[in-house]
Amino acid sequence: MIETYKKSNKKKHLLQKEQLSDLIVASRVIGKFALAEAEETDFITSFPEKTLIQLRSTQLLTASVQKQFGGHNLGLLPDTNLALLTILKNVGKGNLVVGRILEGHINAQLLIAQFGNKKQKKRFAKDALDGRLFGVWNTQAGDGTYYSNGEKGYYDLSGSKTFATGTDYVTRPIVTAAKKDGSWQMFVVALDEVKVKSDSSWWNPLGMKSSRSFKMT
Repeated sequence: MIETYKKSNKKKHLLQKEQLSDLIVASRVIGKFALAEAEETDFITSFPEKTLIQLRSTQLLTASVQKQFGGHNLGLLPDTNLALLTILKNVGKGNLVVGRILEGHINAQLLIAQFGNKKQKKRFAKDALDGRLFGVWNTQAGDGTYYSNGEKGYYDLSGSKTFATGTDYVTRPIVTAAKKDGSWQMFVVALDEVKVKSDSSWWNPLGMKSSRSFKMT
């Protein structure tokens, strides 16, 4: 029994190592593609759309989803962290904008795996498998972001977020919001199901212009 268990574990480890290797190879390809598109998209109203299409053709957008929901546990197991950093380096080396987008997407997946319940994990894993972009929108201006209990188990969000990377392309951002009593909560907002307003007027950076880190209300 012990020998069988060891062989099974070794086989799983080799399979995971092979899958991580495939993801790293894919990140090199994406990095080269991102570099080729970087110059032509280096303005505020643009976005590396061609690279996003290529990203969706790989398994990088689902790599940090838990394995039981169709992912590869990237960043969720201790021996996968080096692969995660290598992937982000390869992509960011081609275009920091794409690296920033992918990092936010992966961060969101890690937070969902850490704090989500089974139903939420399953739902948002499917969204990632369908190619939806996630992100983490935490920064806010003086008006803040607040939530209150709505009807039928829903919540009402008010206020705004700044530096909302991937505006108009990220459709499943994690948004932090506070209650009047000072407590706070994380929400995954389905932006294709709610009304929001973006403001690009204040976004005038020296670099990463096409990350579209606008203000969202």
